[in-house]
Amino acid sequence: MNPLLYKIKTSIFSGETHTILFLGDSTTSTEWVFPSWRSIFEYVLKLHLEDSKAGWNLSWWNLKFINSSLDGSTTKDILGRIDSDILKYEPNLFVGLFGDNDIDKFSEVEHGENTRNIIRKLSANIDDVIYSPGITTANEYHNGRYKDYIAEEKVDSIKLPNIHSLNMFEKYKSFDHKKFYTNLLPQHEKFLNDGKGGNFDAFHPNPLGNAYMAKILLEEIFDISFDPEKFMEGVRDDTVKYPQWQ
Repeated sequence: MNPLLYKIKTSIFSGETHTILFLGDSTTSTEWVFPSWRSIFEYVLKLHLEDSKAGWNLSWWNLKFINSSLDGSTTKDILGRIDSDILKYEPNLFVGLFGDNDIDKFSEVEHGENTRNIIRKLSANIDDVIYSPGITTANEYHNGRYKDYIAEEKVDSIKLPNIHSLNMFEKYKSFDHKKFYTNLLPQHEKFLNDGKGGNFDAFHPNPLGNAYMAKILLEEIFDISFDPEKFMEGVRDDTVKYPQWQ
């Protein structure tokens, strides 16, 4: 069994609470879309850990999820809120996707230093820390600038066994973004393009795009195979109570 999955299973089946905390900016908060990658992540993980012999309810009662994400946050914002927004919850597993809001607000070098300082502080207080830069967007200028910032993160240089890094930026760009980035409802248009309006959101993926984010995270972190297209078909089908993903 996957080591992180085994650790969670051992914990919750022994009656302990295992807490997973998410932190990032708006792409991690996902409070503007449903289903979001976070809700899918929680749904799949709990169903995957269900065990009729040990007790079907253990994964639902003992596995807890906290969203501490801050829309629009930078690495400096996150660094200043580690104690109040993360450590006070005493999470067992941290999942963080953040960084692209630093573009043109801080230098690439400062971004890298902030990111490493966040990861170092978290790894000293949390059992397992998973970090990834944010995803690729439908805005090529943004992607090009962000790539320079990611190059300065160098999280792999922190040689600690409880730090698990992955690169959502590189993995997400292999998918067809035309299906992920779509129009908004009219009342949301005023928030786009620095308040200038417009109907196309190039930065926040729709539910299908979120399902593909969940695919990367579930497969990379827990080795759980996930078919986003099949899952979303089940979500759209009113005759299906529990959408399947394999």
